Amino acid sequence: MKLSLAVVLTCVAVAAGCGPKPKPAEPVPLPDIPKADADPANDPQDPPSPEPEVVPAKPMSFALPARNLTLAVIKAGGKKRSIVKLSPVGRQVVQVRVGAQLEIGGQAQSTPELRVEMGLEPGAADTAGTTAMTGTFLTAQLYVGSERISEADALLAGLLKGKLTGAISSDGQWRDFSLDIEAGQPELVDVMETLGLGFSPRLVFPSSPIGVGATWTVSSPLDFSGIALTETTTFTLASLDGKTAKVTGKTVVTGNNQAVSDGGTPVDVSGIAGVGTADYTVDLDHAAATGTSNTQTNLTISADGESIPTKLSFSYSHGLAMSGSGVTAPAP
Repeated sequence: MKLSLAVVLTCVAVAAGCGPKPKPAEPVPLPDIPKADADPANDPQDPPSPEPEVVPAKPMSFALPARNLTLAVIKAGGKKRSIVKLSPVGRQVVQVRVGAQLEIGGQAQSTPELRVEMGLEPGAADTAGTTAMTGTFLTAQLYVGSERISEADALLAGLLKGKLTGAISSDGQWRDFSLDIEAGQPELVDVMETLGLGFSPRLVFPSSPIGVGATWTVSSPLDFSGIALTETTTFTLASLDGKTAKVTGKTVVTGNNQAVSDGGTPVDVSGIAGVGTADYTVDLDHAAATGTSNTQTNLTISADGESIPTKLSFSYSHGLAMSGSGVTAPAP
């Protein structure tokens, strides 16, 4: 049984088409047949292999999925409190990495990590403090471990012909983001879905004043190929120095036992339970925090009388990019 979870399928699909190809086996030499004894009528030739269909690149548009967040303040923190607000100014170059690891029945599956660098440019802010944003991709790469998969360059080059537009509210929520690509292959949709997870930050600040030591929860429903999960992170404001905030988080992933369909096959999912951590540094003058977050979720997949324990691990990394390599956008 093949579990077609959204992020894992994205990674596996891209890797299958772009990963290193095994070397073909050396052909076994056949004995020479004297031409006089050869009978063309009894020596049929294999028909030529059909040429692979080339799908032309075409314009594409993709809306990054909005996250329905629920925020609740547990503790307001120290006596010196203020409303923590983002007010992006100036261009920011951000490196985002989205990785996934899958383990089925105790067997680890190799999955690639998507790495992109992009430039974020803030525009005007409205009266509520929501800032319009545009973004362009500067580099795009696919890695398996420490090995960059150069065969993916042609596919990922489509991202470099795209433009990201949306807005960021003062509490850190990314709103109404969409990616419009001048020309891309159909498989690029899978890549964009993966990026949608990495570009949907979990960190959102309360709208009420908080101080150092404040804690609050942010809950969000997630959907992985029909498997409904809920991710709840308890954030703590570790420090606030001028316009720099340090925030840590502990995540719990839950979900009810449920039935889903995997390619038409009924599948039961049970025992959903996961944990995770987050560690961010937030410059309130920047649109994106720097830091990492990760989750590891266990569940059991049952189909056709067989139950398979499954472990999903997702990692997200946001950082200020100093340099890039791989597929690189041309200089403006």
